Amino acid sequence: MTWRSFIVTMVVVSLAPLVGAEVGRSSDTKKAVKLCNDAGDALKNGRIEDGRALLQKALILAPDLPDAHVGLGQIAMAEKRYEAALEEFERAEAGYRVYVNELIERAQKNENAKNDEMMRLSDSMSQLSVSGAKSRTAPMDYAKLANQAQRLASSDGPLPSSHDLSEPLGQIFYFTGNALFRLGRLPEAVEYYKASAELSPRNLPTYTNLAIVYWKTGQTEDALATLARAEGQGLQVDPKLKSDLAATKAAPLVGGSASAPLATEGFEREIANAVQLTAAMTPPERIKKVDPIYPEAARLSRVEGRVVLEAVIDENGNVSAARAVSGDPSLAKASIYAVLQWRYRPAQAEGKPVKIRMMVQMDFALAKP
Repeated sequence: MTWRSFIVTMVVVSLAPLVGAEVGRSSDTKKAVKLCNDAGDALKNGRIEDGRALLQKALILAPDLPDAHVGLGQIAMAEKRYEAALEEFERAEAGYRVYVNELIERAQKNENAKNDEMMRLSDSMSQLSVSGAKSRTAPMDYAKLANQAQRLASSDGPLPSSHDLSEPLGQIFYFTGNALFRLGRLPEAVEYYKASAELSPRNLPTYTNLAIVYWKTGQTEDALATLARAEGQGLQVDPKLKSDLAATKAAPLVGGSASAPLATEGFEREIANAVQLTAAMTPPERIKKVDPIYPEAARLSRVEGRVVLEAVIDENGNVSAARAVSGDPSLAKASIYAVLQWRYRPAQAEGKPVKIRMMVQMDFALAKP
């Protein structure tokens, strides 16, 4: 099995802003955010080393800045340094939590200041109301204070909305899930993808990657449910991936574990009535070959390799049963589906057709990226 890339969006080296240089942030942080924006432009134009240098410079100014850590993590993913990528994404998550805590503290301070100012205005208006009958200017002063109070009450300040805060964390969780997948830590990847979908429900690659992880771990129902959730968000799911998963669910196959290889139902019964092909027999001659359909999930995962099957060819030349002997499990099902459609001139022993058992193999290869 060869893993080259999981899905294109998993290793694209580009940066989307996670935090901004809002009012209240230090001048160093604002400079660091600007450096991250410049790094994003460099990375999009293929200037990886320039982008790396800019991101590292940003971290000197603002060590917790999540944008810089995500950028370095994406570079590490493209370079297949998955442990390093995971560390960067974890630093980005920690940095983003610091950023959100700063916003909450600032919001609380702003709210307290706002309440204090409202109390001051209320006291002033009360005093003017009492003295209004004695002064011709009091009504105008009162109106000015009322307008100030109204503007203060309707002012939400420069803080981001809850959506603006959750969306970047969803992106970070998505990147973390990708790194965990690459490291073979699939249960953890599932949790991060699920959290990402919760926070960033409009990000189609999150659902696609989650469905693929479910599929690879034998949870076809969950994979289909994940794609259905994406469609419920109005996203365009790959129809080939969906149909492949549906076919997997409906397939009349059994096994699929190390102790019980994937096979057609009734394989043991069929093979018990078949004989091993010998030199004394006339071997079967294949007259129809159907190539396996590359499973979409395997294609997206860049899974390649050879699958060896043990097949039973009956007296009529039909492949009546098959079992995977070796090869990646994600390719075995497609191989069995294909070989069941092959047709042969049956093997013969002493001039009579016989049911035999024999090995067949199928190779899966993708075009080089």
